[in-house]
Amino acid sequence: MYVVDSLTGSVIEFREGSAFGPKPVLKVDGYARGFCMTDRFMLIGSSRRRTISRKNNLANSEILLSGGESQHPVQRPGIHVYDRQTRHAIFVDVAEISDEIYQIIALD
Repeated sequence: MYVVDSLTGSVIEFREGSAFGPKPVLKVDGYARGFCMTDRFMLIGSSRRRTISRKNNLANSEILLSGGESQHPVQRPGIHVYDRQTRHAIFVDVAEISDEIYQIIALD
């Protein structure tokens, strides 16, 4: 099973019976939303970070991660395509279509 941590952009693998617990497998820039996995590819969506919160209409500041480093907002929304066989990744920019991604679905 895989989980995407939206705030940190981490893709985390959970293996049944693993003595080592959850294992981060990769990380993307931006606010990670949407995940799809095929036999060969992992696709992770990333949205542009909002500068104004929709919840309270206040300005959002940088996000401080647990290691103390700050994460600056990514300016381009898109889809990170990771080839699990070759271990290469590309970024598909969707800024001309949308600022946010919510879900990724594989179509046969």
